[in-house]
Amino acid sequence: MAAARVKNWISGYGQGPLYAGTGTLTKVDGKHGLVLTAAHIFEGQVGPITVEFPDGQVSGGRLLAIDPKLDVAALLIFAPRGIEPVPLAKEKPSVGDEVEIWGYGPKRFRSFLAQVSMPIAVEGDEPKALVGAQGVQDKMVTIPGDSGGPMVQDGELVGVHWGYRGAETDPRRCIHAVGCDRIRDWLAKALSAPFRGRLLGS
Repeated sequence: MAAARVKNWISGYGQGPLYAGTGTLTKVDGKHGLVLTAAHIFEGQVGPITVEFPDGQVSGGRLLAIDPKLDVAALLIFAPRGIEPVPLAKEKPSVGDEVEIWGYGPKRFRSFLAQVSMPIAVEGDEPKALVGAQGVQDKMVTIPGDSGGPMVQDGELVGVHWGYRGAETDPRRCIHAVGCDRIRDWLAKALSAPFRGRLLGS
């Protein structure tokens, strides 16, 4: 499985406290791989980074690029063996489409179906960059530890989700993600030329 637990060991490797979220292997090039996750996992302080896959494979991570405003980050890792990446899609989903939300939560991997909806934009957002999605069952939303996980459609990553907006009683309440088209644009500018050619190409 391409979804992994991402840990930012702010107090040193193997020591607490730490910040944890979810990331997705989206590209493999030889010995290396690209993992996309949420920027706020690295807010304030960055320590050693590990990316832990569910089959037990673990790699150190190098922060290649980060955008706190979009809340997305790109990590370079040693490519795991036998794990197929979830490629970055070229077009974000449309309102009404069904997607899967993946995340590790505080303890273990979970996934659920959601329907793409209109995001709740606030001041400072790039509204066109956002994708909203409401859980099909009881408008389920993400929980701590899910941040940075993928929004998946037809086996491709169509967004990186970072949380949700809206009170429990708000009918607009939904998960929020950065759409794949905006992520592609960002990576094309944020990655240095060698990494851009190796890790962003389709």
